[in-house]
Amino acid sequence: MPLGKKASQYKLDDVTINMSMEEVLKETGEPPRREDMGTATSETGDTTHIVIWRYGNNESVTFVNGKVNDVDTDNEGTRKQLQHITDSAKAASGSN
Repeated sequence: MPLGKKASQYKLDDVTINMSMEEVLKETGEPPRREDMGTATSETGDTTHIVIWRYGNNESVTFVNGKVNDVDTDNEGTRKQLQHITDSAKAASGSN
C-alpha cells in the first residue's frame, strides 16, 4: 500500500491532487483543525503558501498555494515508514 493510504473516516477518498479548498470542503465538510504553515519566498520571488487540514489524529490534506498537494489517510503509518527509510539510510552510510 502506498504511503499514507488507507480507508478514510472523513471522506478523503474522493479528494484528489489539485482540488481547491472549496472543492475539498464540498467533499469533506469543515476540517476539525487547520494549520497555516506559512509562506516562503524563493530567491526569484516565487511564493509558496502551505496549509494543512487535519482530520482526527491520523488524516490530513496538504494544500500548496490553495490546491491539494497531498492526501494522507494514515499519518502515523507514513511517519513510521519515513522513519524506517531514514534509519535504513543512516545504517547504510554508517551515520548515527
